[in-house]
Amino acid sequence: MYKFLFSVLLCCCYSIYACDFCGNSPALLNTDILSVQPQSSIGTSVQYRNYKFLTSNENMKRSQIVTQNFFVSYAPKSWVDIRLSMPIIWMLNDYIVLNQNTPKLKEKKFGPGDMILFSNFRVLSKPAIGNRRVGHTLNLGTGMSFPTGSKKESTNLILQDFNFGTQTVSFLFSGTYSMSINNWGLVNAAFVRLNIYNKNHTKYGNSYTYQITGNYTHFFKRITVIPMLGLKFDASQKNLHNSIIQPRSGSWDIAANIGLQCAVKDFSFYLSVVQPLAQSISANTIKEKTSFNCTLRYIIERKKKFTKNETTKQ
Repeated sequence: MYKFLFSVLLCCCYSIYACDFCGNSPALLNTDILSVQPQSSIGTSVQYRNYKFLTSNENMKRSQIVTQNFFVSYAPKSWVDIRLSMPIIWMLNDYIVLNQNTPKLKEKKFGPGDMILFSNFRVLSKPAIGNRRVGHTLNLGTGMSFPTGSKKESTNLILQDFNFGTQTVSFLFSGTYSMSINNWGLVNAAFVRLNIYNKNHTKYGNSYTYQITGNYTHFFKRITVIPMLGLKFDASQKNLHNSIIQPRSGSWDIAANIGLQCAVKDFSFYLSVVQPLAQSISANTIKEKTSFNCTLRYIIERKKKFTKNETTKQ
């Protein structure tokens, strides 16, 4: 919700444990309001997620994941931009002590995720001006993710192996409709990720996200403050290995999102807390805890083009 928004997948329980929730989530979606419109910008975002394993054949106890996403966008026209993002992932896993002879196991993993190339198009824009009290904006987007995610293998047989990505190309689609009345706004965002089989004959389940967010814009001197409250629904289909369904994959969750965005000149900062309300992850063997997101963005203003008359006057 790049966040973007916003999707949680999970683990595939085969010899290579594909870490959907660390490498397959669409990091390009952001929930900050200023990124709804096509614009040139550069920035970074950090997301913290915490998962508790209720039952695990691999004796997993807890996974903590920090994803730092670096992104840049270029808007050649006012109605379109091209976005490139690259996530870097840190993972800390805690394992259950098997017996008194087994030491407490922890492992740290680090690596890049899948790179995403995305285009955002503004197809409808009717601002609230004149006699029109209600403004409307509709954006559509499409893109691809590329198999830049790394594979992390463990030398200890008790520990798991993870893929920080799908190891193949995925196809992305999004739609965003925003409505504004005075300083109030309502944003509806939908996202779809379609995956294909990779070289290991594994297909990650397609993921779907929908989020509705209400916001209020307040101007305080030179600072713009936007508090927001939203509700998000994520769903992912089960994974396939050689056309065989993996029963412990697949998920859905409903979460509340509370955020605050501040903008000063060309800089904007966004901070949010995501609290799951209902969920079913990996056949109810994994539970997601409260997560946190923050984004820092620098907006690159378009150069104003002067006419010949304006140039002569100067």
